Amino acid sequence: MYKISRCIKNGKQQASVIPVNLIRQSVHLIPEFGPIAPTIWKSSTVLELASNFFVNPFSDRFAYSTLF
Repeated sequence: MYKISRCIKNGKQQASVIPVNLIRQSVHLIPEFGPIAPTIWKSSTVLELASNFFVNPFSDRFAYSTLF
């Protein structure tokens, strides 16, 4: 799996706004954690709290729609 992380420069998170027409598809992100996931992580906050993620190249929403 591919590993991605936040880009932080001078203590600030770097981000870009891109046009919607440049988005190809959504991805499945898995937060990187040790043997136990932090209990403060919730599905609504994990994107802000976790620093590193794995991109799951084996899952995409189009595969699920074509299986059934």
